[in-house]
Amino acid sequence: MAFPPPARWTGPPDWLRRGLARFVLWLHPVEYQWLGRVPEPGERILYVANHNLLALDTPHLWAVIYLSTGQWPRGLSDKLHFIVPGTSHLVWWLGGIRGDQTNCELAMQHGLPLLVFPGGTNEVLKKRHDAKYQLRWNDRRGFARYALKHGYTIVPVALIGIDDMCRIVGDVPLGWVARLAGDKRVDVTAPLVVPSGTWEKQYAVFGEPVEAAAFGAWDVEQDVVALRDKVRDTVQDLVAHALARRTADPERYLAPRLRSMIIGASRAGEA
Repeated sequence: MAFPPPARWTGPPDWLRRGLARFVLWLHPVEYQWLGRVPEPGERILYVANHNLLALDTPHLWAVIYLSTGQWPRGLSDKLHFIVPGTSHLVWWLGGIRGDQTNCELAMQHGLPLLVFPGGTNEVLKKRHDAKYQLRWNDRRGFARYALKHGYTIVPVALIGIDDMCRIVGDVPLGWVARLAGDKRVDVTAPLVVPSGTWEKQYAVFGEPVEAAAFGAWDVEQDVVALRDKVRDTVQDLVAHALARRTADPERYLAPRLRSMIIGASRAGEA
């Protein structure tokens, strides 16, 4: 299914973006922290993050970035998102780009802010016995290569919470869907998920910006690997940071807080 080049995307109007972002964070709060400077609109920024189960963390991350910076980063998305007509158009309308080399080049040539999850389907389609919040980037380094080539600043990001609100009870073979998309991954499975019974805050931590240019040249593999490793290790450290913040938060679970608010409002009405 063909879509216009990334630079021709206009997406939702600003008032709708802001409304959607605020609604997402009202419905499901995110406690977030910027450890470094907050990017300015117009900067060539590549946000590199871990992924939670079923990509349910994506709206939260988009909302926080947009309300904090004014940037609406284009998400480099797996090809599987673009084989279902309804889903593909929704992903595109919200800013998703099929994450192939051509689109990545086009987007970066125009200096668009981007969001990438190097773990991709490895983290989105976790298996039943996979550990939570474990990076599964394998040897992926394309994001580092293109950041070097186009002079981008990388902002490492960690977000946690969704994996603890869901429980995987089985793994459903999904190889046939991958084949429809022309994908060679025959061992792809989709997690069969049920709610874990908790409703809790998400925790996002944005690390210090990493200037890709400081690592060398895009066509020197050693430089590409060094940048990839730096960002990967930083994201893993940020995950640990977020987990520690959550452990120390007495308001992690939202249900008791909501119940207290309802009781408080009821008592105020009776007074």
